Amino acid sequence: MRTQRLFSLSGCLFAIVVGLAAMAVPCARVEAKKIAVEPRRFTFKIDPATPLKDLLPVPPKAPVKLPPYLNEDLWEVPELTFGEPVAHDSDTEKETAHILARINHLNRKDPDGFLKALVANRGDLRGLPFLMDKDCRTEVQKAQVFAQIVAAAHRLRGDVIHNEQGAPKPISPVQYWRDFKGILDDPRKSAAISNLKKATSREKQEMAVMAIMQIFGPESEAHRVGLAQYLTSVEHIDATQALAKLAVFASEEAVRKAAIDGLKKRPSKDGYAKILMQGIRYPLPVASTRAADALVALKCHDVLADLVNVLVEPDPRAPRKQTIDGKEVTAVRELVRVNHHRNCLLCHAPANTEGVPRDVLTAPVPLPNEALSTSPGGYGRDASPDIFIRTDITYLRQDFSLMMRVEKANPWPEMQRFDFFVRTRVVTPEEAAECEKQLARQGTPPSHIAARHALRELTGQSPAENTPQAWRRVLNLQGKQ
Repeated sequence: MRTQRLFSLSGCLFAIVVGLAAMAVPCARVEAKKIAVEPRRFTFKIDPATPLKDLLPVPPKAPVKLPPYLNEDLWEVPELTFGEPVAHDSDTEKETAHILARINHLNRKDPDGFLKALVANRGDLRGLPFLMDKDCRTEVQKAQVFAQIVAAAHRLRGDVIHNEQGAPKPISPVQYWRDFKGILDDPRKSAAISNLKKATSREKQEMAVMAIMQIFGPESEAHRVGLAQYLTSVEHIDATQALAKLAVFASEEAVRKAAIDGLKKRPSKDGYAKILMQGIRYPLPVASTRAADALVALKCHDVLADLVNVLVEPDPRAPRKQTIDGKEVTAVRELVRVNHHRNCLLCHAPANTEGVPRDVLTAPVPLPNEALSTSPGGYGRDASPDIFIRTDITYLRQDFSLMMRVEKANPWPEMQRFDFFVRTRVVTPEEAAECEKQLARQGTPPSHIAARHALRELTGQSPAENTPQAWRRVLNLQGKQ
């Protein structure tokens, strides 16, 4: 199935461009001598009376047809963007710097002022799981540790070993994770990250999980099997929850098995059962199936009542009455995607402003008319400081990521990274009716099928009626919700 082929995890917990940004840390190797070129700087005078619409990016053109509410083919999932892209034939660096200048202008009164204004004026972005204020900011010391760990992770990815003939050969996934664990366990092995000695073990573990889940979200099966095995060795609640997300979102059976094997050594109080139940209710059928399989493999008997509750709930994708901004509306939860490379400013604040702490990870916004670097984490030449974003402020955290083909991608690679989120979108009566029609054609909701499978396997029971009421009688749950 096409979905099976595409579905993969990033899982977790940090920004859309974090994995791209190791170029902000100087490389240990010098591959070739380059002539130093002073980066360009830009100054823009923005009139305080400028209308808000002229400070926000030009909205993308609205799609002509309604989205496919079933969301079972990830190629058909709606794609969201920051705005209309900068024209290839323009001075793309200057135009990008001008966008950052307008963002900084709106952020002067409110540190998140630009994003709040953008969401308020863009119906397509409303309902995304944006974080604001303290929730989107990483403590300075942790952000500095995070930057060092990302640098180490990317440096290892760039390392090569040589065979007897001297031909370069990429480091194997097994060796990679062995070396990465060694660096984290003993920072003295790498002088470039010796400051990690100042961090506590808990800080290193937390930031390592955050970094590697971001970097290896769309990577090869072998690397993500190693990722799951590494997470198993990390005694931190974030590692447990990251394993649970791999169990739900990884497309490859080997990755899911490694994640589940790791969870078997963890207490369910660390939150993995809750994440698996969220997977049952995720608006993508294959996630429900995988979550149910994980609950069975882990013998999660403490979720039986919750599984029965799923049987009385509508399909996770069905229209529901909700109160949003004080008004009762009809809304749907639907999967959407964002091109990881083209939308840095949708998820991060500019770095060319006062108050950016030293040694936090920053990255340049990729320019559409310049090739992306093929080196791990890099994006080409040294860019103007006026087009850098900061990763210690992160407004969006994706559920999973995967590589997808992009048409007319030149000069960028054909395969590019997309990050996936769940958006809550207000719909019209006509849209709600169309959604209900699509779901009705499908029959029994996949979430119900998954919940019943988990109930049968966990209890060894199979009531003839197979209804919520029958399951409550079997499990002696009458009256419990």
